[in-house]
Amino acid sequence: MGEATRLAGGILGIFGLTRLMNRIHRAAKCAGERCGMALPGLGLRRAAMFLVPIALLVAIFIPRYVSMAQRNDNVAAQAARTVDAVVEAFEEGGAGYISADDLRENRQSYGYRVFAYTDDNADGASLCVSIDEEGTIERLSFDAPVDASLAPEENLAQVEADFTRLAGMLAGIDAPAASPALLTAGAVLPEEFRQRFSAGSYYEEFYARAEVTDGVEAYALFSTYPEEDYANSPGASISLALEAA
Repeated sequence: MGEATRLAGGILGIFGLTRLMNRIHRAAKCAGERCGMALPGLGLRRAAMFLVPIALLVAIFIPRYVSMAQRNDNVAAQAARTVDAVVEAFEEGGAGYISADDLRENRQSYGYRVFAYTDDNADGASLCVSIDEEGTIERLSFDAPVDASLAPEENLAQVEADFTRLAGMLAGIDAPAASPALLTAGAVLPEEFRQRFSAGSYYEEFYARAEVTDGVEAYALFSTYPEEDYANSPGASISLALEAA
């Protein structure tokens, strides 16, 4: 908006200066004719008044615009390569269902997401890979349902097995990450979380985080509903997030 306003002001200034020159030229012409003197026309000067500023605008802004457009295209191309690499890794890893943002239809300033599920109907454990707008993997978000009919230890074993399987699909992926260890850290729940889950209730939420290791931060959440509402709720789940510290 500011750039457009300045440009419009510059154009109006050119028109104003041109009108002033016309008035001065007409006054000088009248004075010259009375003295028997002829003044040169304003055609060349007027053309210069318009063409020189336009040439300057073209020389300054066009290369800048082209450079920005090329950078945006390069950034979008890198993001597309990362998304494609993640999708391919999930396909080769045997994910049941995969969903990804389509960069070719809509570029997102906040980044892109690729989801993988362990089963075909997207009801089981899942992994969301968060990719920034420049194509760098910045976060891994795991989620898995909890079966309240099972013992806490059984749920922990199943959840960690699913998380490990999903994380393993990204092993060896050729894509940039915010931290080199992000793709190799493993989907391990913080020890504090494991202890609280084993000793707690299926109807009380809690949150725990682990110390930063190799530049990667891990935090886990047990999401649930009160016992009186649990039967009519979507159920409980365990979430684990890994991101660069």
